[in-house]
Amino acid sequence: MKTTSAALLVLATVLLAGCSATTSTNDDPTPSTDGVSNSAETSTPSTDKSAVKISEERFEASLARNPKDIEVVEVLDPRTFLVEAGALSAKANNYAGQIPISISADLGIVTPSLGECGYDESLAFAKQYFAEDPTDMKVKNGDFTSFAYFWAATEAGLAYSDDNYSSLSVPKMDAENAKAGLWALCPGFGE
Repeated sequence: MKTTSAALLVLATVLLAGCSATTSTNDDPTPSTDGVSNSAETSTPSTDKSAVKISEERFEASLARNPKDIEVVEVLDPRTFLVEAGALSAKANNYAGQIPISISADLGIVTPSLGECGYDESLAFAKQYFAEDPTDMKVKNGDFTSFAYFWAATEAGLAYSDDNYSSLSVPKMDAENAKAGLWALCPGFGE
């Protein structure tokens, strides 16, 4: 009996001490995890702008090192994409932010520019393609690349290779012969 009464007394003391430790006169509604009232010095990563800026800088620097976990957030034009780190990479590497990245001119992938015939069709195709699979891309030497996207756009007649990317010659010839996409819509496309 004495043991049970003593245990109950200790338990009651602990509970009361715990309740009084979490009671605070601080007007901050954010609960404290250590029983100490929150102060203005405490900041969270979600509101600390300098932490976000560092994360953006880290992510931008990582693009030159070819990170693997990247997603297309928005297609800005048929050659330029707004990308961000995928969830796993963002968490593991403390990445944040969205960075525009383009297809290198050195690849020889040709798409219509703003104001040219077929631009709207090429843009709509790119948006649909990456809406279905925003991870179907890579960064190589700081440039956007996606062989599957290049192939699909070429096969649809909405882009072509100027022979620097010779593996796209088959879908280019097929699209041209079939008068697919811009081969029919835009006189002089591919010349």
